[in-house]
Amino acid sequence: AEYMGTFQPTMAAVVLDLGRLYTKYGFAGESAPRGAIRSNMWQLFERQVPASQSEFVQALNPILSQVFLKELQINPRERAVLVCEHILLLNTFKQALAYVLFETFRVPQVSFVPEPSLAIFASDVGSESPTVIADGMVLSCSYHETYAVPVLQSVPICKALKFAPLGLRDVHQSIHKSIAGDEPFNNPHSGIENILVQCCFVEPLRGKIASSIAPSASNPNDETVPSVDTHFNKKPIKLDGAIRGRAGSVLFDGDSEDVSVATLFLDSLYCCEPDVVKAAVGNVVLCGGGAMMEGFQYRLEQELRYHVLFTPKYAKLKAAIARLKFCRTPFAATIVPWIGGSVLGKVESLSTNAISMTTYKQSPEVVLLQDWTAIKLPTVETAAGGTRKKRLERTSTQNLLKIRPAAKLAS
Repeated sequence: AEYMGTFQPTMAAVVLDLGRLYTKYGFAGESAPRGAIRSNMWQLFERQVPASQSEFVQALNPILSQVFLKELQINPRERAVLVCEHILLLNTFKQALAYVLFETFRVPQVSFVPEPSLAIFASDVGSESPTVIADGMVLSCSYHETYAVPVLQSVPICKALKFAPLGLRDVHQSIHKSIAGDEPFNNPHSGIENILVQCCFVEPLRGKIASSIAPSASNPNDETVPSVDTHFNKKPIKLDGAIRGRAGSVLFDGDSEDVSVATLFLDSLYCCEPDVVKAAVGNVVLCGGGAMMEGFQYRLEQELRYHVLFTPKYAKLKAAIARLKFCRTPFAATIVPWIGGSVLGKVESLSTNAISMTTYKQSPEVVLLQDWTAIKLPTVETAAGGTRKKRLERTSTQNLLKIRPAAKLAS
């Protein structure tokens, strides 16, 4: 008889992070994904007419089949699945994903957890004194968009969510235009991705602007970026130094409405109460492939300090930006949400928030009705009358993960 398999609660859950370019997969409790495969779903999200649920189902079937059967080599009927849910995820895509998981692969239960919550949850993994952190600020720069949102007690603050269609695609287009001129850009895997990773970076602010932000800092105005030899469309080319440095600057130069990565960050803080702002700037987590560009964090800090000094709207945030503290983890920015899912997948209480197959069969709409505020993630206990530094250690993330160097996976 054919072995169908039954749910095994003791088996590690499968953690999925489905990006528009790459899908990262692995098991809960591990310190890095088992691997990443190309999703190739970016075209469905770029269309002027939104893709239908059936189109997403058709795209997801081969991806999840490769993940479960070829890469992980498991019976999906035996394991729970935790999905790192993008905060701007389309309802049609979420419904299609649930349909494929429950109807095609017969997964026993699925948990959808918002990406910002997972990023904050992972922010203390690998530190010397790990605690369960529940507050912070998440800035995610992915392929199609960038968003900034504060997280308080593990719940993203929706009213302060700010996003813009500004991401690595704009960087790719900038590089492609510099190399290929007016030739249309229609494939992120055409070789531009390799050029970006190997040769390009985000240049810092220079000259008088940099001096006004940090007068005592050295002025790299006279430094020149050397040209390098690389390949494009299987042909050798010489990439000019100016192109290398300016590639990532499109994220900070601002669009037609003067929206940039830095202004998104500040606009999000601007919508928050003072106590929320204080908690958010104390733990800033960067995610996504854009955040992995060399010089991204340094340029972001420069831009934030410049705007609070010279843009009247943001003057009230000057004191908050002075206390800015970026989270340092041993993991690449592209896998930070996945790491949060890996840690959370080992928490026993997660099953109480999961959607079971029985519940889904009775009402498929339950996938859309699940509210972020209903997800009970581990929270931080603070000592009476104490400060943020005097937190009581509850669940040590070090006990859930054996830290090893993270795999450098693409976004």
